[in-house]
Amino acid sequence: MKRCLRRVAAFVRRLWPHTKPTMYRILFRHSDFLKLPEDHQLFLIRLAHVADDLRHVFYLCVAAERGTHSRSADERKLALHQLLFGVRLVYSLLYEGWKVIDSAWNGKALGKAWNSKLSDKARTGLAFLGKYFAQPNLSRTIRDNFGFHYLPDQLQEPLARAPNRSDELITGKYSGNIFYPFAEEIRSLALLQAAVPPESGKLWGENASEADIREAAIRLYEGYMAVREAFDAFANHVLVTMVKSLPYKTEKFVVPRVTKLSEMSPVLFVEEPNASKT
Repeated sequence: MKRCLRRVAAFVRRLWPHTKPTMYRILFRHSDFLKLPEDHQLFLIRLAHVADDLRHVFYLCVAAERGTHSRSADERKLALHQLLFGVRLVYSLLYEGWKVIDSAWNGKALGKAWNSKLSDKARTGLAFLGKYFAQPNLSRTIRDNFGFHYLPDQLQEPLARAPNRSDELITGKYSGNIFYPFAEEIRSLALLQAAVPPESGKLWGENASEADIREAAIRLYEGYMAVREAFDAFANHVLVTMVKSLPYKTEKFVVPRVTKLSEMSPVLFVEEPNASKT
């Protein structure tokens, strides 16, 4: 488990510069944007929504990953829940992002008008997404069963067959510090099982080992990376290119501060109000 988490952190660090980045602000008038065909407008807005949400969730995962290295077993449990929550959202957002592309670009007038303007990287990314989503994939499985749903179907078997050990919940006076590890262990098993090939058996079976669970975790954490890169390659190019088809100007600026990945930390337990002051 720790090995695959370190791989995620290393992947993120490669994406982030070590100095304050020089940024560029592309300015255009809303009135000019509204001159685009309505399907173009809505496609850009929806695609940008997915890209922005992915960016935010991805960095929540970075902070959560750091929390999984805590010396406190209880803090590691909370951090692992946050990390798995983020991974579920990343997979689900990628699937929803593909639905935006597939419904508005593929085979539509929008795609036909702009496809020739794609860079090689964007075209390769689009082709990768098409092949990935044309077959059974982890993004669809997680989105349909875990991303935005609380369905019982995937939980029944791990609930009945999970290893026999003490369950627990963490409680206190204030809801901000209440957590239910016993429930998360069941969902974690079900989620990891989704990343395992059907022929490999069940992670809660008699022959399952810690190595099997680690391998499933690696598959889960690494499985979205190529999809995310392909989506970014397509979305970032299309958004900038289509906006630059309008009258625009560019301003360069330097951000006032950056967050150091090595210093990011998740919110785990929080301080509570002093009883004598409430």
